[in-house]
Amino acid sequence: MARSSTRESPMIEIKVHPRGGSNPPPPSPSHEFKPFKDWDSWLVPTIVFINVFLFLVSMFINNCPSHSNKCIAPRFLKRFAFESLKINPLLGPSSTTYVYLLHAF
Repeated sequence: MARSSTRESPMIEIKVHPRGGSNPPPPSPSHEFKPFKDWDSWLVPTIVFINVFLFLVSMFINNCPSHSNKCIAPRFLKRFAFESLKINPLLGPSSTTYVYLLHAF
């Protein structure tokens, strides 16, 4: 028992491209695909800025020329001068300044 259909089936057109170098390149997309959003790094520069700022604050509080005769470049650096390498080999504020800052904050 076969049914007869009065409807026509839709026409499907299949295009076959010949092999060879005569094909034009595929069209490029209108915009470049980027799977990740562009972003700017801000964490590392912020940490570096905070470290430099806190170092300058601690050197300002240290004020080597006022409490020591052995400072490195006191005329040039003035209040920000370093203690001598025999007293403080790390070129930073003295340990008393660190204790003061620890108790102040």
